[in-house]
Amino acid sequence: MARTKLSLANAALGHLVRDTLSSLETNNPAAVTIREQIDNAIESVIEEFDWHFCRVVTSLTVVEGVAPRGWAFAYAYPPDCVKVWHVGDERNTVSEPFEIGMSPTIGSDTLYIFTNKANAQVRYGSNRVGIERFSPKAFDLVGLDLAIKCCMAVAKDRRLKQQLASEYERMKSSVTTAMANLEPEVVDNEFIPDVIRVRSE
Repeated sequence: MARTKLSLANAALGHLVRDTLSSLETNNPAAVTIREQIDNAIESVIEEFDWHFCRVVTSLTVVEGVAPRGWAFAYAYPPDCVKVWHVGDERNTVSEPFEIGMSPTIGSDTLYIFTNKANAQVRYGSNRVGIERFSPKAFDLVGLDLAIKCCMAVAKDRRLKQQLASEYERMKSSVTTAMANLEPEVVDNEFIPDVIRVRSE
């Protein structure tokens, strides 16, 4: 199956036991709801894990004239960033403390990354990745999240939404654990797969 936004929409409708769409550009109530939620679903899944297909590692740019609010440096927040995973050295194997915050100027919604690390590198999940670049399992996870976000508007079934949410948590644990096992060289102290977390409790 081609990984497109239309196929993603139809995967979500399949979870909701609704007819598929031939186009997203219609006034069909399901299509309207999906158009409103599809980017939110994609970014929600990007936030879940440091996926290799949307990972960016790059230098941060120092911003002059911004009060660093107790930190040594203020850096520009990448405009395509969904979630910052690490701030540190180039390999990002050790994460430096950092804070993300808005400009103190009223009326400005500009974000900055504050840290004490000079010449800081950042690793983050980017929203400029096309849906076709998602792995098949991550694509399925987005389809399920999209179904959850559209459930009440399209299916009006609270019990179904709860069932889908439970299935999402099971799928997320399986997919992120499998993905983490593919990249043992990437050290991420914040990520503990659910299977390991449960065993340790």
